[in-house]
Amino acid sequence: MNNEKISIIHRHWIWANTVQCLFAKEVLKKAISKANNNYVKIFISPYGAYMCIWHGLLFSVLEALKEEKITISHIQNDIVDIYDPLRHFRNAVFHAQEKYWSPKYFEIMKDKNSSDKIWRVHKEVGIFLLSEINKNA
Repeated sequence: MNNEKISIIHRHWIWANTVQCLFAKEVLKKAISKANNNYVKIFISPYGAYMCIWHGLLFSVLEALKEEKITISHIQNDIVDIYDPLRHFRNAVFHAQEKYWSPKYFEIMKDKNSSDKIWRVHKEVGIFLLSEINKNA
């Protein structure tokens, strides 16, 4: 495996992780009420902004892994499950859509376990990439 490619993908994961940490701080602050289903307030809050940016950056990491034909066996099923919905979400975040509430924002939510899968994939991809870098150091 090309160490430079792994390092490049890891750099993108670090960016995703930086934003994920900001998102996690907002979660801990209880920035969003459990009863609050007002998507406008959620999406324009720091909580929503960090979540959207994190998910978009995480997708770029998953896309790079796929392009390099790198699989992580113990989480590959989760990656496959979230890949297309996360791609659509990323596209809605980073490309202005025709409609304010593009269905692309909500596709990821069809899987009630998507949040757990995203957190797990994020963590395990980071561990995997660092392990690969250390192997080739």
